[in-house]
Amino acid sequence: LKQANQLNKQLLEQSLQFVSAMLDVAMPSAQPITYNETNQYEESLNRSIFESKA
Repeated sequence: LKQANQLNKQLLEQSLQFVSAMLDVAMPSAQPITYNETNQYEESLNRSIFESKA
C-alpha cells in the first residue's frame, strides 16, 4: 500500500507539472522587451494563443 501511495504521489506531481507547463505555454506572462518613447516598458495585454470567445 505504501508503494502504491508513493507511486500515486509521483504521478500526481508529474501531472501537475505538466498542466502548469501547458498553462504557461497557453498564457505566457513574459515581461515585454520593448520600451515606449519615455523609456518605460510598454504595458501589454496577456494574450493567449487560444480564442476565449466561442
